[in-house]
Amino acid sequence: MSERLMLRGALAEKNRRRMDLAAQAEGLIRSLKMHLLPASAVPLRDIRMHEVLALAHTLHETWDQYMTLLREIEDLERELA
Repeated sequence: MSERLMLRGALAEKNRRRMDLAAQAEGLIRSLKMHLLPASAVPLRDIRMHEVLALAHTLHETWDQYMTLLREIEDLERELA
């Protein structure tokens, strides 16, 4: 198999993973909003902060993976150009 074909396959796989991570982040952001939007009407003591922190931590990890993947995709695209 040619190196160029292998690079294209790797690029396609990374783009699929990028879309998966973006969808995961979107779901986490929606969940965070659901936990935090009622904060304006709910007393501070009733906010489930442990859940908010867990979601925020997972979102940060997802974002970090996404950004790493973007750099890898850019590198592959440069190699294929």
